[in-house]
Amino acid sequence: MEAIKEYLLSPQFWISIIVLVVAFIVWKVGRVFLGKVLKLKDGKKTQQTNFRVVGTAIKSAYVILVAAVVLQINGINIGTLFTGLGVAGIIVGFALQDILKDLMMGTSIIWDKFFAVGDYICYNGKEWQVIEFNAKVTKLYDFLEDTTITISNRNITEIAKATKIVGVSISAPYDVPLSRIRPVMEEIVRRAKELPSVEDAQFLGTDEFADSSINYKIVLNCVDPSVKGAARRGTLDIVQEVFAEENISIPYPQMDVHMCK
Repeated sequence: MEAIKEYLLSPQFWISIIVLVVAFIVWKVGRVFLGKVLKLKDGKKTQQTNFRVVGTAIKSAYVILVAAVVLQINGINIGTLFTGLGVAGIIVGFALQDILKDLMMGTSIIWDKFFAVGDYICYNGKEWQVIEFNAKVTKLYDFLEDTTITISNRNITEIAKATKIVGVSISAPYDVPLSRIRPVMEEIVRRAKELPSVEDAQFLGTDEFADSSINYKIVLNCVDPSVKGAARRGTLDIVQEVFAEENISIPYPQMDVHMCK
């Protein structure tokens, strides 16, 4: 108890407190300055992502530096401390391998501009939205199933940007000629363009000669990848309406059976 009281009254203790207070103020000021350097007020997704990652890296290095200064003030030699760690230091080094891999991959994502917060990406065979990102982990949101996952950056090996384009295959009977089906498809495209989830639509033409129908292709350019399902469903509703208005039946699988005597 006496030793603690003596330390609290010592110059080392008060100098350490002053260093910590000054370090805290410098960090707050530096964070504001970093935001201005990256022009965070512009609201750009890439700049916000850069700010998070750079901020995390600088904060980690800054905490280590301040801790080293405080230890030196209190008479603890950093070099001797690390030398004395010995085997324990090696064990800690192995434990930090995964963290270092996460940091390296996080840095690579930033420099190579793989994605930013708010982007829609394809990962592990599904489409996701990046809702959070830092130097260690990435949080993804599945807008189709309304689920969220968090993955370590070291596990991100392949990333592709999700497209806003979705194709819709429309089947029509063989007995309806192209000269009649073309204006029907153009009417479907016109109405599809009026959907709130669609920016543009285009009729591409014949896509396939199937067993019981001729399939035509329409391409939708959606507002963003998260509404592709809604745009496709809305377009199929329009197909039903227009086909009913034009007295065109929607094909279904059929089989002709011939009896031989």
